[in-house]
Amino acid sequence: MTINLLPEKLKKQRKVSLVLAEIHFDLSLIFIALIVASLGMILINLNQTRNIVLLDNKISNEEKTFESYRELERDIIGINSRLKKIAEIDNTKIDWSNYISSIASSTPPEVTIDSLSLTSIKNSVSFTGKAASRKDIAVLKEKLETSDYFENVIFNTSSYNSTDKNYSFSLTAEIEKK
Repeated sequence: MTINLLPEKLKKQRKVSLVLAEIHFDLSLIFIALIVASLGMILINLNQTRNIVLLDNKISNEEKTFESYRELERDIIGINSRLKKIAEIDNTKIDWSNYISSIASSTPPEVTIDSLSLTSIKNSVSFTGKAASRKDIAVLKEKLETSDYFENVIFNTSSYNSTDKNYSFSLTAEIEKK
């Protein structure tokens, strides 16, 4: 047991100062907590601002990449269009070497071809030449008609050259596309 000899007024003052000290301490803790919370909020805000800037940069880079993909897509569409035109041209082209070979193999030894005109626009071939006889011209016409490359072979003209002792002739034929 303790005996308190302090006067009542002093006791109250001491009690008030202890309460004030506790309040002062509590307020200091609250103030420190507010400062720490504010600093935390500032750091979070700075971090979020940095993240937003990074996301903006990433979005900008993605938009640039997307635009380059759009350009690439336009280029691909253009190339595909050109390839389609090339394929259309390729489908309409004629491999003339087979037709010329067929003419050469159909030509009898006594016949010479002087000129040859091939046209894919009219799908036809016309040529002039010389032959020892009209029979040789007829043989050439028949062989061309039976070949896989020509149809509607027409004998246009024939004339005898008494100086050279041969027949000049001209033929036209439609080509069968292969």
